[in-house]
Amino acid sequence: MTLRLSSWAIACVLPLAMAGAVMAGQRSPADQALYEKALQDCNSPKWPNGARPLINYAGGWYRCVEPRTK
Repeated sequence: MTLRLSSWAIACVLPLAMAGAVMAGQRSPADQALYEKALQDCNSPKWPNGARPLINYAGGWYRCVEPRTK
């Protein structure tokens, strides 16, 4: 059961990780710099529960979105 669950988790996560690598190759240098800045800011101590960046490349801004709590 554990092996099946592990295999399923890997099968779901691997395409997402690969898509991130592909997307990084398609970003312009300015967009990549904005992405890295947003990622660094959203994973800083300013956001203790962690946050994910919501990036508007056309506008050149981002905001950090905290996970929902129940």
